[in-house]
Amino acid sequence: MDIVTQFVAGRPLGRLADIFAISVGIVCCFVLIVFGAKLAAESYAKGIYDFFKLREVAIWPFYAVLTFGSTLWLLQLAREAYCRLRAPRRSGTD
Repeated sequence: MDIVTQFVAGRPLGRLADIFAISVGIVCCFVLIVFGAKLAAESYAKGIYDFFKLREVAIWPFYAVLTFGSTLWLLQLAREAYCRLRAPRRSGTD
């Protein structure tokens, strides 16, 4: 996505491409957070320990890390979206 947004940077569609790319990232993060949290809670509640056939290793911490990382990524994307939307529009005469 960065390649596309860099290609159209400075053009009229550049800002729209940036917003679209960030929006897609935010939706992906949201899906990862929702399903990661759901899987972590279910795995913890059911006591699932079968991760790569190692019965001593619980699987829920891996889902929790996925959820935590996706949350951090979502915050970063939200910050980036805020900064890009607040940035003044550049004219084509720069």
